[in-house]
Amino acid sequence: MPIVTCLFLLIAAGPREGVAKGTLAPAAAEKLIDERAHQTIVLIQSHDWKGLVPFVHPVKGLCLSPYNAACEKGMPLATLAELWESGKKLTWGSYDGSGEAIRLSLQDYYRRLVWDRDFAAAKSVLYNAYVDRGGDHYDVLETHPGDVVVDFHVPQRRPDQHDWRSLRLVFEKSADTWYLVAIVHDEWTI
Repeated sequence: MPIVTCLFLLIAAGPREGVAKGTLAPAAAEKLIDERAHQTIVLIQSHDWKGLVPFVHPVKGLCLSPYNAACEKGMPLATLAELWESGKKLTWGSYDGSGEAIRLSLQDYYRRLVWDRDFAAAKSVLYNAYVDRGGDHYDVLETHPGDVVVDFHVPQRRPDQHDWRSLRLVFEKSADTWYLVAIVHDEWTI
């Protein structure tokens, strides 16, 4: 069974917005992937691993990444379905701040680091666009040039709280189909 390895990249830069070199412009990316992205987010919401099969890259599988970290290797969707049923714990990276290992079952990982907000109801959805929201040090677009990144963003609840969340879906083209290769969770970190 493949092991999920995450690499944390720190980019020393001030607040920034934009589109990474080599990626489709936001309007073109939205036109290309909007329907598929919304179908995918509904399947993720209901943790419908079987329904997600035709959306996930058949060779690369799916990488789950906490804290906006880059994925090195995905796992087959069948493995994710088995993990969901088994309750087996895996190490998914480390918690921001403490550095402790994130050792959770897929169900617990899903509740904490995939679906901790209702991303299907997100009012802000960005396509191949990056907005530095503070505390987030890595631009997923930079490590996925040519791919389409869809950012489902839920803003902070009150101005004095840093509890915003984003779920970024990364789609890669293979033949004539755009496949999901990564689900990248993001939140304010220290």
